[in-house]
Order: sequence, then structure tokens, then C-alpha cells
Amino acid sequence: MPAEDYINEFLCSAVAEYSSVYGKLTQNAVNKITSKLPTKSVKAVFDKITYYQAVEAVNEVGCILDKDDEKQECVAVVNSGILNMNIAFVVLKSEYDKTYVAAFAKEGIINQHTAQKAVDSIFSAISDNNQHAKEECN
Repeated sequence: MPAEDYINEFLCSAVAEYSSVYGKLTQNAVNKITSKLPTKSVKAVFDKITYYQAVEAVNEVGCILDKDDEKQECVAVVNSGILNMNIAFVVLKSEYDKTYVAAFAKEGIINQHTAQKAVDSIFSAISDNNQHAKEECN
């Protein structure tokens, strides 16, 4: 299965799971609706951020689905969008002192910038962790 199809299927099923908990539509109905929605993606590079710093931040703001410390790769889901009611599928890959991030999310009629907000929340968590580490050293 191509990566784009996998991401689309994953996002549709995740949105359907959340909506059945919070709404009155069935998972099947929501899955059909979301499959028609556009998938937005955002890519970023975190300079001088290690793989372990990025994984720690993702673990704070989301749920890690899979990680491979040897390859320095991580896949996670991060709640994002307005009131964190939408999810973004996030992939991390680190090389040396750079961490590459890609976030994918389904957007409805009103664009919530879910993927961008997921990347922002990861970066914010990294910044907070670095600030706490500096304070402990002083």
C-alpha cells in the first residue's frame, strides 16, 4: 500500500474513532465522510534537536505509535486543531543534530491548520524542556 493511501486510511479511521465517542454518527459514516476530505501536510526541520529530545516532546503532546531508536524514526499521533479535537499523524526522522518532521491531518470546510499546530506543539514542548534543563543547571 502506498504511503499516501496508508496515511489517508489511518487518518480516516482515527477521526471516525474520535467522532463515535463524541458524536452521534457511526464510525462507518464518519469514515466515508472523512475519506473525501483533503489531507494537509506540513514538513519542518528542527536544527540542533536530537532524536531523543524530539521523541520526549512528542511523548508529552501525543501518543507514540511506533519508534525505532536504531534508525532514529518515530511515528505518533498528536491531538491538534481547534480545542485539540482533530488529530495529526506525525513522523520524525533524525540525522546527526537535525530532526525532520512531517505532519499529516484531515481538514474540513474550515481549515484548522491541524498539521502545522501539531508541529508547533512539538517544537514548543522541546523549547519548554530545554528551558527546564537550563534552569536546573543554574
